[in-house]
Amino acid sequence: MRPYRQSRRERGGYLIAVLAVAVAMLTLAYLALAAHSSREEDKVEARAVQVAALYAAESGLVRGEHELRSRPGQAPPVGKWLTGDFAGSGSKFRLEVLETGHTEKEFTVRSVGQAEGENGRIHAVEFEANYVYQKGKGWTARWRGML
Repeated sequence: MRPYRQSRRERGGYLIAVLAVAVAMLTLAYLALAAHSSREEDKVEARAVQVAALYAAESGLVRGEHELRSRPGQAPPVGKWLTGDFAGSGSKFRLEVLETGHTEKEFTVRSVGQAEGENGRIHAVEFEANYVYQKGKGWTARWRGML
């Protein structure tokens, strides 16, 4: 008598189960990688929007300083002073002169930079700077700070 031999169907039955488990594991690994990639992309996009808003706020201060050069000895009026936008990044800035400490020879400016992300969320960055008029030098920044 011949020893017991398994048929092909009996021998290959476990192979399909092993392949199904392997495909399931690969699918789960791919889904985990896609989720991680999506989270990282969201972080990068949020950082890019924050940098665009920071650039807009700082550019607003620079534009304000440029405007001050053209008006020696004249402090700008209290309230909204300058606005602008950057078409390439979709960011914009607003410069406003604060009422506190406003005199003919000294004033404080707040620059607000805003940028909008892909999901419509607006990110804002604020800078403040204090300017003093010095004879012979013109308007100079006493201090600057990010809020």
